[in-house]
Parts: sequence; C-alpha cells; structure tokens
Amino acid sequence: MSGWRLYFTGLQPEELAGTFFREGVMVDKRALRQMRTVSKLVMEQSIRNTPVDWKGYTTKEPPGHELERSTRVEEQFGGSGRIEATVSVGGMVGDVDTDLYAMWIHEGDYHLGPASRAKMMMGPKYKVGPEFLTRALAEYESEFDVLLDDLMEGLMS
Repeated sequence: MSGWRLYFTGLQPEELAGTFFREGVMVDKRALRQMRTVSKLVMEQSIRNTPVDWKGYTTKEPPGHELERSTRVEEQFGGSGRIEATVSVGGMVGDVDTDLYAMWIHEGDYHLGPASRAKMMMGPKYKVGPEFLTRALAEYESEFDVLLDDLMEGLMS
C-alpha cells in the first residue's frame, strides 16, 4: 500500500477546512503579538546596555543620548509575506548621524566613560558596554521559544 490516508471523524471536509483556517489565523495573531512583545523587550534591554555616546557641545551640557534614541523596532514584510521585526540602531537623530558610531561602539574595544559608568550604576539590568544589541538579544532568546511552541501547539491541537 503506497501513501497514507488521514481520516477525521465527526467533521465534514468544509468544517475541517474552516477549523484549520481559523486556527491558522489565531496562530498568526498570537505569533505576531509574541514577536512584537519580544522585539520590544530586546529593544528596551539594548537601550539599557547602550553606552552613553555624546558629551554635548561643551562640558557643561549633559550627554545627548543619540545612540540610545536611535534604537527602534522596524517591521517589514519578509520574503514569505510574513511580518518580520528588526531591532535597529543608527540613522539620523536630530542633526547627528549615528550609523558609523553605532557600529564602532557595538563592535569596539574601549573603556566606558563617566556617563556610561554612571548609567551602569542605575540598576542590575543596566549592562552597559560593547555588543549591547547582541547581548540584549541573547538575554531574551528563550522568549522566542514561546513563540515557536505556541505555533506548534496551535497547529497540533
């Protein structure tokens, strides 16, 4: 006997198709909500991890925090037509272009300045320093497992 046959009892084919469609829509909504929640958590942790980047025009002015303000979640449609979220750092903040600085400060080997050290003292969630975005993603990596589990559970039930 070649192939397998799958039998469902109690449902007509039209009802079964409707059930699969509704479950697919619900899984998509739950997955999108979870993705947005986790992306926001990663963005917020990345901001807490970001070194204070600018000292102001004079020593009497406070830091501008341009690098922290350049952090955002961007959503776009991916190749499969699904919404993808990206936590991005860089771009223009006011009249300051933070692109090159963001790359250097993320990948660089440097000593934290006084404003960054003061930021780190604000609490245990402030882990200021290099690879601020990578470390934020690693901290919430397990939250993506919830998204995958939810998808599988919705499709299997």
